[in-house]
Amino acid sequence: SSGINAECPLRPGLKQISSRPMINFEVDPALQTNAKCIYTGHSGKFISEGSVNQLYVNISQIQFTHHPLFSQEHVFLSQLRDLYAQYLNRQRHDLATHLDNRLQSLRDAVRELNYTLGAKPWDMSKPFNQDCVANLEDYSEEIRNVREMCDIEHLKDKQMLKNILTIWKEIKTLRETQAFAATNVKVLIYKEEANFSKEDKEWQQQIKCTYAESKEEVMSAYEDEQKRYQNELAEWRLKSRENKKKIKANEKKEKSTDCDSALIPLL
Repeated sequence: SSGINAECPLRPGLKQISSRPMINFEVDPALQTNAKCIYTGHSGKFISEGSVNQLYVNISQIQFTHHPLFSQEHVFLSQLRDLYAQYLNRQRHDLATHLDNRLQSLRDAVRELNYTLGAKPWDMSKPFNQDCVANLEDYSEEIRNVREMCDIEHLKDKQMLKNILTIWKEIKTLRETQAFAATNVKVLIYKEEANFSKEDKEWQQQIKCTYAESKEEVMSAYEDEQKRYQNELAEWRLKSRENKKKIKANEKKEKSTDCDSALIPLL
């Protein structure tokens, strides 16, 4: 095998033609494979560069995600396995918890900064330091973005569990209807005990924080709109006064022209 172009030439004397009839069909681009170069380090453990080798591949099991001969239960089972794999992947990364911690850190930073400045987040009328004001604006924008991402991730987690339970109910209903089970898969649901009073306090605190942040965003947007309106109003008034002056000047000019044309010289 060559370590440059990743080609595997056959040994001399081997069949150049497959013993099974070839099936001509177009390969889906998503199923095409890419050959990789052979790692040639550590002689004795790996294939050395320039040698001729034969590769044997033993396939012990093939698992289809879909097939025309699948029964309805097999189709549901394939969907259930796919959803469960996605669920495990989301649980392993745990992006929702990471975003919750990041959001809490940002809120703590804003709280400390506002405590240092001695003003509420939405009260920007006092002459604060420009750097502190810029930091508050950056924190507020980042909190809004992280909060939206956090809500999306929590919604995805809940929707994932809902879809898994829905598919599992479909499988159980189908087994009861057909009076037999075509697959041996079973979903076990464990019920965890929760402290409802503690969770209720956390939810109330979360609602208060979200309300305060939303109020700050609305007030900030309102102040920006007010400033823009005042600037546009001042520009409009200035243009209006200039237009009125031009109109009065034109009227005076027209009157003087009319008076001059009305005088007839006496001969």
